[in-house]
Amino acid sequence: MPQASQSIIHKLESLRRSVHLHCYQMTGSLQDAEDLTQEALTKAWERFESFRKDAELATWVYQIATNTCLDFLRGKQRRNLGWGKAFPQYRLGEPLPAILPEILWLEPYPDPVDQTVLKDQVSLAYLALLQALPPRQRAVFIVTEVLGYTAKETADLLEMTPTAVNSALQRARKTIGPGVKLDPLDTSDQSELLARFMSAWEAGDAQAIVNLMRDDVRMVMPPYPLWVQGRPEVRQVLIDYPLNKGTDRWKLVPTVRANGNPAFGFYFKGDDGIFRGWGIQVVMIDQSSSGPARIQDYHVFKGPPLVSLFGLPDPWQE
Repeated sequence: MPQASQSIIHKLESLRRSVHLHCYQMTGSLQDAEDLTQEALTKAWERFESFRKDAELATWVYQIATNTCLDFLRGKQRRNLGWGKAFPQYRLGEPLPAILPEILWLEPYPDPVDQTVLKDQVSLAYLALLQALPPRQRAVFIVTEVLGYTAKETADLLEMTPTAVNSALQRARKTIGPGVKLDPLDTSDQSELLARFMSAWEAGDAQAIVNLMRDDVRMVMPPYPLWVQGRPEVRQVLIDYPLNKGTDRWKLVPTVRANGNPAFGFYFKGDDGIFRGWGIQVVMIDQSSSGPARIQDYHVFKGPPLVSLFGLPDPWQE
């Protein structure tokens, strides 16, 4: 490969992580962000001869990535946290509904290595607010508020007028409001809670699991279109579904944090004795009260590809 081509590839690859985060913020899906990032970088490579050398490469690539995301989002439903009006609340004794073929919920994202990215900007609550915006308004907000471009630069990037950008930004700010600030956690208290959580899961002890949760804990289990609230309901769901396969069938493996929260790779042991990836679990911990830390929100994402996307081996090797 000519040296010039290698140099171009290196420059584009150096932007992959930031473009990937941008695509995730636009779509709310880790797996879609993977595909869209690759598509955007491929387009940038194929169109590199049209790149004006006096322009900023990152801006040009962001323009391609943003338009790629907007094309993808055309006609798509917005993603959400999985509770509220979007999905019904689970009631004790009801069977689980059919799995949805289309992803309508936010997927977890491995915390960025780049520490200049604020945790607030990848929290699930923040992403839910972004997803409430129409796609082009979302793009304006992300490019200006997250990437830091001026209204004029954003207008050039999105092929809009500065007036239209300012109008869209004003509407977006009204929807987003002050945003979501993540409070620092007491790491010693958190570590003890997470260790007990892992032990309870691997022992298959549903009661011990929910004892670590708040009374009003909420649980979602994408791709099942429902949410569960309250310790008795969560306990029953655990007993009726994952734990009905046996108490020694599941393994939790700590991984990088997801959206600012502790996360685990979730493995299921087949009849051959091999633990294979099942998905990712994310726990949101409440330390606002004077008592011990408790889990306030609990997300169990089914999807074997997520395990590898979080940097864990599949199958699991001891």
